[in-house]
Amino acid sequence: MKRTFNSLILVALLATQLITPNAFAACTQGGQCNIGGCTAMQYLYNYDFSETCSPVVWFKNTAGSSTIVKSGGLDMCDGYFQSYVRMNYNNLSTSKIWQTVAIPSTETRTHWLAAWNISIDDPHQDSQNTLFVRVTDVTTSTIIGQSSVYYGDTTDPDCRLDILSLGTRNLAGHTIQVEIVGYVTYTDTHFYLTNVSLVSSFS
Repeated sequence: MKRTFNSLILVALLATQLITPNAFAACTQGGQCNIGGCTAMQYLYNYDFSETCSPVVWFKNTAGSSTIVKSGGLDMCDGYFQSYVRMNYNNLSTSKIWQTVAIPSTETRTHWLAAWNISIDDPHQDSQNTLFVRVTDVTTSTIIGQSSVYYGDTTDPDCRLDILSLGTRNLAGHTIQVEIVGYVTYTDTHFYLTNVSLVSSFS
């Protein structure tokens, strides 16, 4: 019961953190929260895409595959989220953006999840337009989590917070990659994501 309660606290705090635009995102590995007993760590750099990081922390498979909007964007929640990544049409090739992080060897948290806010704009309502989020343990060459596929012909999840459980595992000293993979068949169809996070907790 305690584990379930603590997990609910983590999810509630994470939801509060992600659903509110973050004015303090930076080019560092997340940060800890100590509210209500929360001791979670968010590991991705520049998770809401609002900063210009040097060196670059989000990589693309091609320059046009995605657009990073750092501020002033109006495409997510009518401007509620003003920084995000927009996944684009890529000449009928897959569009990818990813980030790789090294988990410190001193990390003792063993409960992991990934989370993001997502919106879809597909005026064609075409199921060929797809996107998913994948988390890979590069150290062991293992996919440790993958979201359900989002389709262009489904109801628009406008700004929705989605959370993917990655289970209980010791990732201390491992290299983890979080990848957004889209396939867009029209130039006016886009997937939008922000607050893409990799979170660890004790319970």
